[in-house]
Amino acid sequence: FPLRNLNAAPGAIAALATAANLRDVSINYPAGTYSIPGFTSPSFRNLSVYAEEITFAGPVTSPNGFIELYQADPAGLFDVTEAVDTISGQIRLLSDAGLAISGRIGQNTTGNISLFADADGDGDGDLVIGNNEVIGNASNAGVYELRGAGLTFDPTASVLQGNGRVVFSPSTLDADIVLGTFTPPPPPPPDGFPVSQATLGRIFSSGTVQIGTENLVGDIAVGDLSLLSNTFGTLQLTGSAASVAILGANANWRTFGTNLNFSSNVDLVNFLWTIDTTQAGFFPAGGNITFGGLVDGDRTLADEGAALSLTA
Repeated sequence: FPLRNLNAAPGAIAALATAANLRDVSINYPAGTYSIPGFTSPSFRNLSVYAEEITFAGPVTSPNGFIELYQADPAGLFDVTEAVDTISGQIRLLSDAGLAISGRIGQNTTGNISLFADADGDGDGDLVIGNNEVIGNASNAGVYELRGAGLTFDPTASVLQGNGRVVFSPSTLDADIVLGTFTPPPPPPPDGFPVSQATLGRIFSSGTVQIGTENLVGDIAVGDLSLLSNTFGTLQLTGSAASVAILGANANWRTFGTNLNFSSNVDLVNFLWTIDTTQAGFFPAGGNITFGGLVDGDRTLADEGAALSLTA
């Protein structure tokens, strides 16, 4: 049964949370704070909550259904402090501002997982994956999407997945993505949605890690990056025809390090790869770019002392 425009005290819903025949619950509470009780009924299926602010009074689990929790406060942090899990359905956690994950997400689910900060797309709201937090499980072959105006990924956090896809993307389509590390000078580091080498090293999957989406119109700037000990199958850089994956100094703030090492395949979707090593100071002579394999896309190389190595 749906519960909409609810004005009852949270305790009234808590009394239903463990009811023997509870199935589908939809709560629309856009002008106040809703405290989610611990939904644990064995018959529980689908939960949809849309509220100005959301807090947790216990874990939210479903044996068979989807869970969507959307905090609509344009300025408040949505802190997911409890476990959220479902066996076969998808999990969607959204915030119009910041989204912080400080509870176990998707420990058993086989469905997709979406973690969206800045869901309203106004460019304000970071996604934060907290200390020792774990997203997903090693049996999940679905799609995980991690999105926000910015990204903070604790070095002790991790993403677990089977042969699926983990997607990192900014919440605004014209934003640039910063992949790897940029160390000035020269030049100053770029601004953009950051995905560091340390973050990629915490993705445990036999599938694909995708950076960007096909409607992205910003660029992907690649800095110092070594994935020789990567724990996933393929790195895929994705954008629109208006995007460029930049492995060099095409603009005065873009650079990349002495060596780029990818032991995985690199899948180029819609990109013209520009590898420019001719500008002094941006790529030391003798540096190497080594790929385990290149798939799709066009590649150009302006070479001055560097080498492009493609190995099967």
